[in-house]
Amino acid sequence: QPDALTAGRVQLVQALLALPAGDFTAAIHHAQAALANQNTDQGVWPLMGLWLLAEAQERSQPIEQAITTLRTAASASAAHGKAAFAALLDASLVHALNLNGQRREAEVVCRLALARCIDAQGQLMPVAAVILCQQVFLHYETNALAEAEALQAQTLALAQQLGFDAILAVIYGQAALIQAAQGRNDAALD
Repeated sequence: QPDALTAGRVQLVQALLALPAGDFTAAIHHAQAALANQNTDQGVWPLMGLWLLAEAQERSQPIEQAITTLRTAASASAAHGKAAFAALLDASLVHALNLNGQRREAEVVCRLALARCIDAQGQLMPVAAVILCQQVFLHYETNALAEAEALQAQTLALAQQLGFDAILAVIYGQAALIQAAQGRNDAALD
């Protein structure tokens, strides 16, 4: 019989498998069960549980529930000092807020999250690219294309330091959207 922490981690894996399969009810059930078993864990596992729960909630329940879960996760992650995971949670919160029509609050979350991504030399850490991606979309959606393009270039520079192809693909896609909106279709197609 596994101890509660091990059982919780197994349930997180089950939630992680249920999410891409589209079984959001199971993902929510497993994430909630995992969180109940992880209440003494001070590591990244409970944060992962909250993120998985929020992802499933966003896809199957009123988005306000996902926002509440993401706020809890982002707050806990900031307290843990896990920069990469905090950036992912903050970006997810920005996205959910924007989907819920709370653009101004999404912008505030971006600013606060970016402030936490400053290194000892006063520079943005590469992980800030995850948050900046969301900020680029916020500017793009309001037709603030010059601002979106400048942020996109900064995001690309940071993301190249990370080296994650998935993030780079999003950033290149953003560049194409911005260029097309500016009427630079040939550049967008490159």
